[in-house]
Amino acid sequence: MTCSSAEAELLLRKAEDAGKLMQVSYQRHFQPEFLYIRSAIASGEIGKLTSVTASLYQQWRQGSPGSWRANPAMSGGGFLMDSGSHIIDVLLWTTGLTPVEVKPQLHMHGSTVEIDTFTSIRFAEGQVAGLNLVGYSPCWHETFVFCGEEGGIFYDNGAITLRRLKQEPIVPELPKQETNQDKSFIDAIFGRHEVLVPGEFALKVVKLSEMIYQAAGYDPNAAVTDAGEEQPA
Repeated sequence: MTCSSAEAELLLRKAEDAGKLMQVSYQRHFQPEFLYIRSAIASGEIGKLTSVTASLYQQWRQGSPGSWRANPAMSGGGFLMDSGSHIIDVLLWTTGLTPVEVKPQLHMHGSTVEIDTFTSIRFAEGQVAGLNLVGYSPCWHETFVFCGEEGGIFYDNGAITLRRLKQEPIVPELPKQETNQDKSFIDAIFGRHEVLVPGEFALKVVKLSEMIYQAAGYDPNAAVTDAGEEQPA
């Protein structure tokens, strides 16, 4: 939604003062795979959630030099703030967890913004997570693993498998996609339902992104003295 939590909070106030609806286009909120994951976790399909691993690999470094994405004054950061925000969105939206502590490692790979980020996260509810965002990759690959006391949900590039101890894997039936980020916003404007991805949720995403940057001692807007040097953890 924005490049900082301060900007996000300002935008939320502007929308409220103007009496306007605001929706963020996090498209995974409307995709059957992630609707299933969120519902399965909430209904206890895998028991109490214990951990999450979320990973995204993308050839982002190869395509970003010279673009606005590589300019921290415009982008607010690197791969974490860009494509990574969608992975953070899934992590928070499907689980409803509240992050309280992060321990990140960042690598610049000679860029003006961070490219790779590996972060361990502890949540107020007791669960832990690993967030792996690799922007220097030969291809796109997206995976999530949600482990619980009674099973696990494995997402691999759109394919979902439900696993239980010593049982054969199950390919679950997914819900039908009823809308998308564009149609749902139009329907909200016409009063057919509430905004499905409110700005308040995107604020949570950018706050976790900032938490990771701060814990790494990384300021995207600071002068880059040695882009090839790893940022301190």
